[in-house]
Amino acid sequence: MPAIAPDQLLQAALDYARLGWPVIPLHSVVNDWCSCGDPECKSPAKHPLTEHGTHDATTDAAIIRAWWQRWPWANIGVVGADVFFLDIDVKKGKRGDVILEQLTAEHSALPDTALQYTASGGQHYVFRQPTGRKIGNRTNALGNGIDIRGHNGYIVVEPSIAIDPRNGQTAPYEWEASSSPLDGQAIADAPAWLLQLLQQPEAKITAPGTVQRLLSPAEMAEIKSALNYIPSDDYDTWIRVGLILHSTGAGQQAFGLWCDWASMCDEKYSQQVQAVKWKTFKNDKGFDNAELASLFAMAQGYGWLNPRSQQATEFDELMRQAQRQQQYNVKPEPQHQINPFPVDSLNQLAAWIAEQSAASWPQADQHAALAVASIAASRLYVSENGDPCHLYLGLLGHSVGELRYTHRAIQRIMMDAGLRRMMRAHRFTSSQTLYKTLQRSPSCLYLADDYGQILAFARRQPSGLQEQMLTALAQIYAQEEIQIDSPEDAGLKAGMAGDEQPMIYRPGLTTLALLSEDQLAAVVRRGELGRGALEQLLINRVEGRPDLHPPSRSKTPSWAVHH
Repeated sequence: MPAIAPDQLLQAALDYARLGWPVIPLHSVVNDWCSCGDPECKSPAKHPLTEHGTHDATTDAAIIRAWWQRWPWANIGVVGADVFFLDIDVKKGKRGDVILEQLTAEHSALPDTALQYTASGGQHYVFRQPTGRKIGNRTNALGNGIDIRGHNGYIVVEPSIAIDPRNGQTAPYEWEASSSPLDGQAIADAPAWLLQLLQQPEAKITAPGTVQRLLSPAEMAEIKSALNYIPSDDYDTWIRVGLILHSTGAGQQAFGLWCDWASMCDEKYSQQVQAVKWKTFKNDKGFDNAELASLFAMAQGYGWLNPRSQQATEFDELMRQAQRQQQYNVKPEPQHQINPFPVDSLNQLAAWIAEQSAASWPQADQHAALAVASIAASRLYVSENGDPCHLYLGLLGHSVGELRYTHRAIQRIMMDAGLRRMMRAHRFTSSQTLYKTLQRSPSCLYLADDYGQILAFARRQPSGLQEQMLTALAQIYAQEEIQIDSPEDAGLKAGMAGDEQPMIYRPGLTTLALLSEDQLAAVVRRGELGRGALEQLLINRVEGRPDLHPPSRSKTPSWAVHH
């Protein structure tokens, strides 16, 4: 039987009803399977117990009490009425999280709203229904792995327990550390770009645009040869290559080349997203091959040599001449020295993190491994002087996109270890949000992939909420305890803390912030190094070319999960 008391389920169901969210009882886990008893159950521990399903949903406390008196172990479902749910799925080969990353990089980050981690490693984002319109239900609404649950649809909610299809084990539904609606998290309006995308019919996977010309077999071979050298897991590179291929005017041929290349990064590839994005490309300069030169230059930067060029034809002969003449002593470019950790388990963890991307940087892999070690040790150990063991880490690269694989790898480790509540993967919008997170989870890992944007926003508004949050972040670094001014700042309701001010003892906040060089140069001046906890950040600049290798599908090491 799940390690949760029936009265907790009933109380939570009543709390959701008080929010105005209609509730239904769902089947639960019994003897490691669904309580319905059907060995072929398609939705174990997640389908309704009542006869009419979502049509029976209610906020009536008397009905809810009667349901949980009859089915005390029932999981809880909430039905979309005044809200709708963005359902991010990562099971059975789906990578809704990666598609969402592409969408937010293209448009804007999602606003601060209620966020829940699902039993199968996905996420639920909650938004208010737009005025004058009802968002309904739609599978793969924004790509393979992003569903919408709206009017008369439902999601399973905390503290329900279901079966993770990835491993057959039971797992909980949990609100993110500071994003529980039961703790007062406000429900945000959906961003305009999301509502606009939801108005569009489902993308048809066809060759968009008018064909102006056809690529010859020789041109096709040349382009394919170049694309094989270009990593396809970075968003900016994905867009740039798409624009270049679109500029050829080759329609289906060019679109097919783009899809074949993008699919080399299987975890991010969605043909539906490709088709939608392709239709947004425009060629104001007309259709020609001029842009292909930049594609070839890009590939040459990764070591490609054009097989059609005279240079390639004569390459072997030139090398033989150079060897015969022996006029020059050519020394290889010195490699950036990467010293291994003195603890081998950290080296193993860094190697596993590197395997999660087709292009990785050893400096970034080591920093990510340190972040995992820091969250594990943050409240267990102190230094000789009593300083906490948590670290503020930063990764600096040419672009943030090339470093995001470290965040994805860490999220996978934390989720597989059942520590999702100890992770914050989106922006702290205020010092109150920061304190709420630490009040609920004093040991927390903050993955900030938009840290440069936060710094820029705070610089434009030096007395705003972001500046206050960054000041609090800097202060927390060396504090052994935090005394919060009011219960509301800690995410508590007035009166819950009694006459005493809320306290957070030994906060262990580990941060892994991603920054691009242009972002840092734009916001930092010599007299501003104290801004935004930069003094506390241990920044590692990613240099040189990445290590290129096929991404691995290996499982999270069991020793890392259970350590």
